[in-house]
Amino acid sequence: MLVIACDCDKERFKEILEAGESFDEVIGYKLGFYLGLRYGLSNVARWARKFTDKTLIYDHQKAGTDVPHTASHFAQVCDDVDKVILFPLSGPAVEEEWIKRLREQGLGVIVGGLMSHPKFTCSEGGFIADSAVFEIYKRALSLGVREFVVPATKDCSSLLSFLSPHAELIYSPGVGAQGGAPIKNLCAIVGRSIYESEDVFKAIEGWVNKLSKRRFHR
Repeated sequence: MLVIACDCDKERFKEILEAGESFDEVIGYKLGFYLGLRYGLSNVARWARKFTDKTLIYDHQKAGTDVPHTASHFAQVCDDVDKVILFPLSGPAVEEEWIKRLREQGLGVIVGGLMSHPKFTCSEGGFIADSAVFEIYKRALSLGVREFVVPATKDCSSLLSFLSPHAELIYSPGVGAQGGAPIKNLCAIVGRSIYESEDVFKAIEGWVNKLSKRRFHR
């Protein structure tokens, strides 16, 4: 399975959509702030629906870091997509309220806590406590969330062991330009190596072939 991250302009976005529809392995498209803020998320979703019925995921990079009462406003502006990624780093009150409001709006919720870049958690030399990251996933499970983001660039074996028995789908970013390799049974998220390629169709085809060969590092 492959989700294409579309952090690009509208012309390249439309190329990706047109090419991606040739592959059943492409299950959706991840829309980021570059598209959403530059053109308006509702416009972007409308363009996408001319090409695809596949899942549209909005990743605000990173939603869920504001105060609880803004959750309803965020949910309303995301109404044209199917699912939203949250990284609720602002605490449990935010996590609970934002999940609740997104669901009330009829949106699917995907929760992440660990990011793919270096020096994120304290053990890596970053700011975020390792225990807090685990608590984000644990609390999301307790709130009924069953889709998660877990990076391919780090050893997440213990986290995956915890999530896998309960998760319906786990997305794995960091595959490709960030150096991460696909993880078995996870849905790879690939961005730059597709949208910065000279030939989008060939780039998608190349990733579909890589994933189908199941050359996983775990």
